[in-house]
Amino acid sequence: MSIASSSRMTDRQTLEEWLLLANKRYREEGIGHAARPWKAVFEYSIQFRHSFIMGGTGPDKFIFEWFKQRSKAGSQEVGWLYESGFLYDGCFWGLNTPIGFGSFHLSFPACLGEMPEPLKYELFQETIADSAFSRKLLEHWSNCIDYAYGVGDLIDANIFQGIALARLKSADQDIRAANHLLLADKANPVCARSYRFVAEKLLKAAGWQSGVITSEEEERRRFNHGLKDLAKECGQQTGARFFDEIPASVSAFPSWSSRYQESEGDNTSLWQSVFLAQSIAADVVRLYTDRNIRSQICQWENDSTLRPPTPQAP
Repeated sequence: MSIASSSRMTDRQTLEEWLLLANKRYREEGIGHAARPWKAVFEYSIQFRHSFIMGGTGPDKFIFEWFKQRSKAGSQEVGWLYESGFLYDGCFWGLNTPIGFGSFHLSFPACLGEMPEPLKYELFQETIADSAFSRKLLEHWSNCIDYAYGVGDLIDANIFQGIALARLKSADQDIRAANHLLLADKANPVCARSYRFVAEKLLKAAGWQSGVITSEEEERRRFNHGLKDLAKECGQQTGARFFDEIPASVSAFPSWSSRYQESEGDNTSLWQSVFLAQSIAADVVRLYTDRNIRSQICQWENDSTLRPPTPQAP
């Protein structure tokens, strides 16, 4: 046996011994089968300073296979950290953010989900051409990444609390549900109304967090379902300029009064709603965390736009 193969065997034996002890601890702590590999890769990445990204090889793959062999069938099915969508060639395509720990690279083509390879190639060529559409798409991608990794910061680190946290969690549920409906076989125009409600909840979460809203009665009577005044006051209170841009953009959403009417609109209009809601979601996250992958992706003045970014550890 060569030295290299002996070393690999030792590493695998060491890892398996580590996993046996970890799994025993998880069992004693009552941690379910589905959560165990995630907890293991998180602890492993910290203890051994190992970068992890879903779909990787080496210890990452071994850990998931190890737990899969010791879990109830189906309990280890893995999805994405966050799924959104974008409009291209007449329909909506998935734009997915993978799960990762430590420092790792994200490739834009790898986040395109089930898009056929020929169409993926055509799209990537357009991004290189740096058209207005490409800039918007890459900005949307950066918004998805910052939101996907940052919303957990706001929740898990107790940055948002009380009603601000409740509004944030509700908005998170709504945007994920709207994204799921968006990616159905035929996009439903009712999604646009859902994205408007997402924006409202996010602004109210920021309003409560910043002190613009101090009571539920004030939230109901003073702001109700309006977006413009709330955005303006959040901007004045926080100094964040993105709030000032919202009043001129909210026409992309259906009006609140249209909720009793049949949903109408084409995919282009729906894409505007998707983009705006995701922008607001990402900007709120950036305001209260140190997440800002957009500064790496959206460098329009040079050719570094498509350089793979390095997300921060969750």
